[in-house]
Amino acid sequence: MVKLIDKKSYMFFIKWFIGGVIAYWLIYFGLSCIDMGIKSTIDANASITLMDSLYFSVVTISSLGYGDFRPISVGRFIAMTEVIYGLVIIALIVSKLASERTSTLVRLTYTSDVEKRLREFSEENNKKNHELSQALKAHDFEKVHELSEDFKISFSAYLHFLTFHSREGELEGKWAEKAFLRLLRSVRDSSELLSKVVRLKQINSKERLRCNKALNRAVQFGNALTQRFEEGNIVGNANHIIKMKNEANVYYERFRSGKEPAVELTELTDALLKRVEERLPTEQPWERHIHKVIAKELRISNSLAHKAISAIVAKKAA
Repeated sequence: MVKLIDKKSYMFFIKWFIGGVIAYWLIYFGLSCIDMGIKSTIDANASITLMDSLYFSVVTISSLGYGDFRPISVGRFIAMTEVIYGLVIIALIVSKLASERTSTLVRLTYTSDVEKRLREFSEENNKKNHELSQALKAHDFEKVHELSEDFKISFSAYLHFLTFHSREGELEGKWAEKAFLRLLRSVRDSSELLSKVVRLKQINSKERLRCNKALNRAVQFGNALTQRFEEGNIVGNANHIIKMKNEANVYYERFRSGKEPAVELTELTDALLKRVEERLPTEQPWERHIHKVIAKELRISNSLAHKAISAIVAKKAA
């Protein structure tokens, strides 16, 4: 009932109100011509004019009833129906006013809550992007694997959030586009990092599959947003995610067929030096091929491990 009232405009109720006044006006005048409509309480012999009937219709439908005219015979029944009709129309108008005010407050609360949740999603995802970037610099492939799973779960959550609120909520207007665009940009950054991970030599097949699944979820989220919003930046970012996924798959297939070598991380970062130093024995001299042991444990090349150990020794000597 409330939804039905909300769908109708104020003009709809005004037209019905005025239509009721006119209909009862003509009925009163017609009945008065045969002494079955209304009578004047001031001059019982006075003839009822069109203006008298209009006046009586207005004061009756609005429940004023000044008493200078009274219904008689069939007019009494007509007057009763007009009073009820007037009360219903006025009640519907008041109900619409109250409903719109409530709807406005609910919409504001809903909008604020959705914006807050999307902002939290974006912040959480940006934090994971930073963690993945740092894990790659540290050659921490266990952390990379863990974050890939987190991304897959998060992207699925974003998609479910969008689907639910598209069906049950009111994701309309620039505020929704802006909030989802912020999240999509963060997911785009994630897809670039995951695409980079897929190409790495140090990643095993299980970890590569996990990254591909996360990329698939990112693509699904982007596609769902383009179906919901036609904003150019949303479409552009969604297409960029698809491009990252396709490039990663093409690169991996070329790597598997031997047409292209896998990418190997060779940068000697402070984070990597720290991890290598943590694995060096406290007592020296170290065994001759300690760099190979550490290289295998950290999944880095022997030359990079040797380079890292040399840098650590030089730093301590200085």
